[in-house]
Amino acid sequence: MRHTDAANRHHTILMNQSYVGLHAEVGIQVNSAPGPSIDDYAATFGSDSRWTYTPSQSYAPGSLVKYYFHGYDDWGGHIYANNGGSNYSFTPR
Repeated sequence: MRHTDAANRHHTILMNQSYVGLHAEVGIQVNSAPGPSIDDYAATFGSDSRWTYTPSQSYAPGSLVKYYFHGYDDWGGHIYANNGGSNYSFTPR
């Protein structure tokens, strides 16, 4: 999972194989307040799957932004993209 830059707040998730049919969400939390979960499947990129998310508002400078990716299928399989068991995080400037 990748947060591309603090100016446009764009998040991109690129998985290393095709996950067509996978249900997915990007969870965002700003300053401990739960945010939206987004399930925006963008496309298949080569043989990989890609999801994107761009929040409607800028993150306030100095806020703590945490985010994660969760994918799941209809048979009980789950995929989590995380940072060693914790959510990814950054602080906008």
